[in-house]
Amino acid sequence: MSRRLFSLCMLVFLILPLALQPWQAARAQESDPPTAPEGNTIVIIHYPDRATLESLAGELDIWEVDPEAGSLVAMVTPAEYASLVERGLQIEIDTARMEELNAPPGYPCYRTIVDLYADLQTRAQAYPGLTYLRSIGKSYEGRDIWSMRVTNESHVVADKPRLFLMANIHGRELITPEMAMVFMDHLLENYGVDPDVTWILDWHEIYIVVSANPDGHVRNETTLAYWRKNTHPYGSCSPDSIGVDLNRNHSFKWGLGVGSSGDPCDETYRGPSNASEAETQLIQNYVRSLFPDQRGPGDTDAAPEDATGVLISLHSYSNLILWPWGWTNATAPNSAGLAALGQKMATYNYYDPQQSN
Repeated sequence: MSRRLFSLCMLVFLILPLALQPWQAARAQESDPPTAPEGNTIVIIHYPDRATLESLAGELDIWEVDPEAGSLVAMVTPAEYASLVERGLQIEIDTARMEELNAPPGYPCYRTIVDLYADLQTRAQAYPGLTYLRSIGKSYEGRDIWSMRVTNESHVVADKPRLFLMANIHGRELITPEMAMVFMDHLLENYGVDPDVTWILDWHEIYIVVSANPDGHVRNETTLAYWRKNTHPYGSCSPDSIGVDLNRNHSFKWGLGVGSSGDPCDETYRGPSNASEAETQLIQNYVRSLFPDQRGPGDTDAAPEDATGVLISLHSYSNLILWPWGWTNATAPNSAGLAALGQKMATYNYYDPQQSN
């Protein structure tokens, strides 16, 4: 508000204080944020600047961001909702998504972890010449984390390029294990039939982890709890807010303070230390065994032009294809190649390709 306009408003207020009181009460009522229903609420938050966005990203369970509109969608607890109101942020309850949230859960459409793992065993037995199934270790609660290698085992070629496909690092993203299984089935059922699939499996190795967070998946199986993290308790959190966001627990650039939280009860809790979780350690070690580290130690050190291999982490909801970096606005040293891969992938599913940050 300009100084002239502010002075004019003050003058009018001094002349007509009684006449303005009903208007002020009505105006205050209009600007009051809607009352949050009990339990978790899906809201649209309008943020004024990048710094506020980065702060919110470290605190909230953010589902999507619209940078052009300066808004984001997040699921918040009653305490988080009250805190946002106290900070003066403009908030709207997303009624359409709340109706979906409160609809009866459709879990029978999805397989349980027991079902998924049984189907992996079935595929391994049905296609012994194309598959190799192994457990890479145990989750916090002692469940196996299985990896399926899909390739023509009899076609021995040195240094076959590798694809590592990982799903379900966030437990509630129930569609991602299903997508991984559909992809696996397409390869197995079409080998020897589709020339492209046959070429892929003759000359490449595909590694598929259908669930990197089986404990989190199980938490969503009886009721759709929107459980995101693993189940390792830290701090004095309530039973429905324990766990570590495994997608924030990796060693690389851990704990920068942007996009993750140090509060054990938050949905984006990064854990007490880098790679503190069994699931994270298993995935990191497994990836290192598949892909040699060909970059130097510096952030701007590029991988050589002849480096091969692709790693994809499947997530649900946002219809994006993302590539590094995610921890900074700066581009990764191989950004041109990464962007080319991402943009090419987007031609198949029409997602929006962009740098992760």
